[in-house]
Amino acid sequence: MPGKLWFQAPIALASQAKRISLKMMKGAAMKKKAGKKGEPVEQPNPVTPGVTKALVRQHAYEMFRDKLPDRPLTLEDWVLAEKDLVSSMEAENAPK
Repeated sequence: MPGKLWFQAPIALASQAKRISLKMMKGAAMKKKAGKKGEPVEQPNPVTPGVTKALVRQHAYEMFRDKLPDRPLTLEDWVLAEKDLVSSMEAENAPK
């Protein structure tokens, strides 16, 4: 009997692991379908403390003035604008 239990345990664990991995893959696939890359979005809230939406919006309009007549900004554009704004603000405040 002990040999039989020892043999069945890895099979049970393998089937349980397979079920868990299938559930994880199913959830990951659902997350990928949620949004398209490069899709126009409304302006998100800034994640940097002390930076307002208005500051980011003004900087984004200055950065992407050539893109704006043709299409709205994507999430990647908004994030890039905020990062660029923060780096330029840090450069202004850096000791010389």
